[in-house]
Amino acid sequence: MKNTYIKIFFVLFASLAITSCEDEDKNPLFIDSERSNDATFVTIAKDPNNLVIDFTKPETSYKFTISAPANNVAEYDLRVKHISNDAVSKVVSVKKATSFPADFSITRNDVANALGVNADSLIPGDEFKFESTATGTNGQIASFSNLNGDSRGSGQFQGFNHTTSIICPFDTSDNPYGTYTVISDGFVENEPANTTFEVIPGPTDDTAIVTGLYTAERSFTMSINLNLGTINIEKQVVADTFDGFSLGTINTNTDTSFFFSCTGKIILNLLYADSDGDWGDYKLIAKKN
Repeated sequence: MKNTYIKIFFVLFASLAITSCEDEDKNPLFIDSERSNDATFVTIAKDPNNLVIDFTKPETSYKFTISAPANNVAEYDLRVKHISNDAVSKVVSVKKATSFPADFSITRNDVANALGVNADSLIPGDEFKFESTATGTNGQIASFSNLNGDSRGSGQFQGFNHTTSIICPFDTSDNPYGTYTVISDGFVENEPANTTFEVIPGPTDDTAIVTGLYTAERSFTMSINLNLGTINIEKQVVADTFDGFSLGTINTNTDTSFFFSCTGKIILNLLYADSDGDWGDYKLIAKKN
């Protein structure tokens, strides 16, 4: 008898499940399937060949495409602020789009005009941080601040929040080697970096060696993209200890790092760690003496 009841219960449960699936679109409890409930958001696809703006070639641009996957965006407002060292401009509108996907090609002049400044005042090492908004067909305005943590991952909704930089190709004839002074260091507590350090040529034109940034005894090698002046640092031990923890290491993180030979400026976005594991990310900016 017990087995009979179990079989009857199983049949009833299966029937309810099937009915529930079939009626999901008609059941008012399943409102998530209604298009009107879709959030207002945009996605970005960057042109891998045009990620930065070359100071030596004013015609170059930062190119990307903005899409509206839910087809519920009435207007996208591309808004930007200019960051130069510790100086940050107000946020201004650069361009708008009302149909999607929308292709953007942003030059140094575009940003200068939006900011109301001379384009020559925007120099290598400067960043353009885009903090855009999207107005939905329902009138709601969305921005990066509206998104929850799970929605802020790279490649999802970064059409609201992305960055490009003004660069110059790395050229050894600019004499980029010598003594550098740290002008901004985001490490804050448990400071590992020294105020000054030396940069010397590496074994090839596309490498440079840094000595004395963390300890006088240890150095590390930077690999440089000659066309873009971008830096890659493989994980290397740079100090015997970080704040008492053994084998302090660094490597570049997912944010782009730069060596501007034309201005003698280095921007390093680093992941730092010790033998027990990662500590986190920080940015270090240095200028040639």
